[in-house]
Amino acid sequence: MTLAVAAQRRRLSGFARVYAGIAVLMVVTVAYLALTAQATKSAYQLSLLQQENQQLRSTEGQLQYQDAALHTPARVAQEAQQAGLVQTTPYRYITFAGSEPDLNAAIGPAATRLTPLWEQLAAALFALTGHDALAADLTR
Repeated sequence: MTLAVAAQRRRLSGFARVYAGIAVLMVVTVAYLALTAQATKSAYQLSLLQQENQQLRSTEGQLQYQDAALHTPARVAQEAQQAGLVQTTPYRYITFAGSEPDLNAAIGPAATRLTPLWEQLAAALFALTGHDALAADLTR
């Protein structure tokens, strides 16, 4: 009986090998299908993100156009007028006319009258009466 039991064990081990091979093949197939499903899911998500990115860029372009349209000088002036703001007159700048020094002018302070103060007072009094007291004094 030992030979019969050994032969029976060999047959079971052959079946076990076939079952083990089928099990390994099924595990590999399931792993392949899982990886393929994950790759398909990732590709789908990437496609959705690309569409969303394109839509956001389009929206950004439209918003930039609206921003540019709202900030034109005419639009700003119109809104300022509606708000009651007024534009001030622009500043005027003084241009440099240029001045050259007179090289023939005397150096030093301007000539002063040498008339004493008491004579200037007397001339002022005479000027009230209509006489020019300093007219004769200019020859000094």
